[in-house]
Amino acid sequence: MEENEMIKAIKEKAKQGDVNAKIALAINKVKYEGKIQEGIEELLKLSNENEVACHNLIRVILALREENYYRETFIKCKKLAEEEKEMALIDLGAIYQLGVLGVSKNIEKAIECFEKAIKLYESGIAYQSIGAIYYYGKDIRQDFGKAFEYFKMGAKVGYADSEDAIAQMYLNGQYVEQDYNKAIYWYEKAFEHGKRIVAICIGNLYLPDNNVVLNNEKKALEWYSKGGECDVPECLVMEGYLLENGSDNIKNVEKAIDCYERAAKLGSPNAYFLLGITYMEGKIVTKNTLIARKNLEKALELGIEDARTFINKLNRNQSAQAVYDTYTSVGAYLPETTTAEMYRAKQEAKMQEEIRREKNREMLKAVAATSGASGFIDDRIGCFLDENGNETYVDAGSGYIFNDTTGDISFYDKRTHSVYNTDSKEFTYLDIRDGYVYNFDTGKTTLVSGSTILGS
Repeated sequence: MEENEMIKAIKEKAKQGDVNAKIALAINKVKYEGKIQEGIEELLKLSNENEVACHNLIRVILALREENYYRETFIKCKKLAEEEKEMALIDLGAIYQLGVLGVSKNIEKAIECFEKAIKLYESGIAYQSIGAIYYYGKDIRQDFGKAFEYFKMGAKVGYADSEDAIAQMYLNGQYVEQDYNKAIYWYEKAFEHGKRIVAICIGNLYLPDNNVVLNNEKKALEWYSKGGECDVPECLVMEGYLLENGSDNIKNVEKAIDCYERAAKLGSPNAYFLLGITYMEGKIVTKNTLIARKNLEKALELGIEDARTFINKLNRNQSAQAVYDTYTSVGAYLPETTTAEMYRAKQEAKMQEEIRREKNREMLKAVAATSGASGFIDDRIGCFLDENGNETYVDAGSGYIFNDTTGDISFYDKRTHSVYNTDSKEFTYLDIRDGYVYNFDTGKTTLVSGSTILGS
C-alpha cells in the first residue's frame, strides 16, 4: 500500500532526528500497522530520555494490557520522575493513584508526586489531580473544601479542567453556595481555555423548562451553536433539537437536519437516533424508511435501546406492504378497499390505544381462564388472546391480522376463507360453515366453536 504524504513527511523528520516524529511512527505501528511489539520496543527505547515517549508508552501498555512490559515501563517512568521531568511526575502520580502497571495503590505517594510537580512547574494538571482526589474521596477522606482550593489554584494558572470543576461545584452547591451565574462564569472560562465540551453545560443551564431560573432559549441556542462550531457532537444534537422544536422565532428545520447529520458523522448515537425518527415520520423531511432504518440500526449498535422500538415499528409497517405484494403475487383475492397504506394508517391509530387495549387484554385473560379454553376471541374489540396471554389483533374491516407479541402479520380473505402468513409462508383454510381450521403445511385441523378455539 502506498504511503500517504503525511506519513512520508513524518518519516523524513524522523530521519533528521526529530524525537516527536519517531514517537508518532512508533504509535502508528501499534495502532494502524499491526506491528505492536515493534512499536512498543521503539517507545521503550525512546523512553530512556523522553517523557513524552514514556507517557505514550504507558497509555499503549495499559490499553493493550501488555503485562510483560508493566515492570519495565514503571521503572522508565520512575527514573524520569526522579530526574524531575514534569510529565513523568504526573504519570507516576497517576500510577500510584490508580494502582496500575503492577504497582499497589498508594494515595500518599500519588499526592507527593503531584505536589512536586506543583512546586517545580506550578502544574495545572497536578492541581487538578489533587483536587479530584479530595473531591471524589475514594481512597481518602472526602473534603470538598480542599478540593475547591486546589481547583481554584489550577484555575489560576488557566487549567480548563479545574475551571470546569469549579463550575460544577457552584452548580451543585458543594462547599460553596449554589450559584448558576457563577457556574456559567467558570464554564465560560473553561471554554475559553480549550474545553469546548462545556458549551453543552452552559446551553443546558439556559434551556427552557430545565428547572433553572436562567431560562433563555436564544442563549441556549447560542452556546449549543458555539460548541457545534467546535465539532462537539452533543452540542450539534441539542442545537438541531432546538432548531426543530423551539419557538417560531428560532425554528429552522433545514439547519436542524444539517446539525443532526454533522453530529452523526462525528459518531453521536443520539444524532443517529433523531435522524432515524425524523426520516421515519417524514414531518420535516421527505419520508424515507431506508434512511430511517439505517440510522436507527446505527443508534441501536451504539447503545440507544429505544431505537429498537422504532425499528420494530418499521418492521410492522413494511410487513404490511409485504402482505400486499405477496398476496397479490399468488393471485389470491384482495378486496379493492384494502391496501397496505390503509392498514398502516389503521395500525398507527391502534397503537395510540395501547392503554385501553391493555385493559382489554386483562379482561380477555380472565375470560379465557374461567372458560378453560385455549384461546378466546372477542369480536367487539377484535382481540384474540391465547393461553399464554399473547394478544392478536384482528381488523375485520381490512382483513389483516397483527400479532402484538411476535410482530407477525397475516392476511385474511373472508370470501375465500384463506389466511396467508408472510413470515411463515403458510396458507390456512378456514371453513366457517363446518367450524374447522385446516393448515395446509402442517396438516393439522383445529375445531372452531362459537368464539372459542377448542383445540386439535
